[in-house]
Amino acid sequence: MKKRLTTLASIAALAAASLLVPAPSPAQILEAELTVKGLACPFCAYGLERKLEKLPAAASVAITFKQNLARVQFDGRQSPDIGDFFRLVHDAGFKLEELRLLVRGRRAETGGEPCLELPGGTTLPFAAGGPGAALAREVPAGTLVEARATVKAAEEGGRTGPYRLLVKSYKALER
Repeated sequence: MKKRLTTLASIAALAAASLLVPAPSPAQILEAELTVKGLACPFCAYGLERKLEKLPAAASVAITFKQNLARVQFDGRQSPDIGDFFRLVHDAGFKLEELRLLVRGRRAETGGEPCLELPGGTTLPFAAGGPGAALAREVPAGTLVEARATVKAAEEGGRTGPYRLLVKSYKALER
C-alpha cells in the first residue's frame, strides 16, 4: 500500500511539473544573427555573450569577434522581444548594426499591410518594396509562415524603433 501511494505521489508530481513547462509557441524567433560594431577582442566578445545569454529562451550564443558576428539559437519555449536585442547590445557597450532572424509566426495585416505576428501579439510589418511584402500578399492572413528577414529599426530621438522586416525568404508552413 505504501509503495502504491509513493508511486501515485510520483505520478502526480510529474504531472504537476509538466504543467509548469510551457509548450513551444508556433510563433517565435528561432535564431538570430547580429552584426555588432565595436567588437575588438575576446574580452569584448565574452561581455556581449554574457548579455545575450539573458535573452528569453536563449539555448546557445556564439560570438566571432573578428567578423563582428553574434549568433543566438533559441529553444522554442519563449521568444524575446525585438527591442531586447538592441537594448542588450547597447548595454554591453556596442552598436547593433544589423539583426537577421529566422522567425515563425502568423501572417497578419495591420492597416491593410502584411505583417508577421509574433508571440505576445507583437506585429512586425514587412518593409515596403521588399520581396517579402509581395510574397506575403499571396499567403492568406492567419497562415503559419517561416521567414528569414533582416530587422530594420528607425532611429527616433536616439531611441530605436519601430521595427520593420525586410524579408529575404518566406514560406507557408500550412495552407
